[in-house]
Amino acid sequence: MGPTGKAFRVECPRGCGKLDTGSVIGSMIYVDESAVCKSAVHAGFLKDQEGGEFMFVVANGEKEYESSN
Repeated sequence: MGPTGKAFRVECPRGCGKLDTGSVIGSMIYVDESAVCKSAVHAGFLKDQEGGEFMFVVANGEKEYESSN
């Protein structure tokens, strides 16, 4: 994805949580294979019905990723 600490601004379309076919693995900290817009909806940064902009920062990988119920 990029070097640790690099920030990215992403714009997600309305309905991106349903449109994005990728998976979401983690909770607040996600594996790099997770769908970016879908993860933002999962974390509560975006409302799926509205879409919008947000920033994410590349971090070092975790040994384990917390899941949500």
